[in-house]
Amino acid sequence: CIGKGGALPAVLNAANEIAVGAFLHKQLSYTGIFDVVTDTVNALSDAKNISSIDDIFAFDAAARKLATEFLSR
Repeated sequence: CIGKGGALPAVLNAANEIAVGAFLHKQLSYTGIFDVVTDTVNALSDAKNISSIDDIFAFDAAARKLATEFLSR
């Protein structure tokens, strides 16, 4: 993911922060972290195409929202 560039590293980081936070609050299993992060990164695979820092912030926000939604499934 990181080697693919664009905003994908930010997407991965945002999803990981949401998933680890849920784990620490006992809302997600340890292995669930991987599932939430993977599903989020796969859903936002178009994050490779960015043209500004605002795009990165937008993908970060989208990843946090999506990862939170994945927690509730």
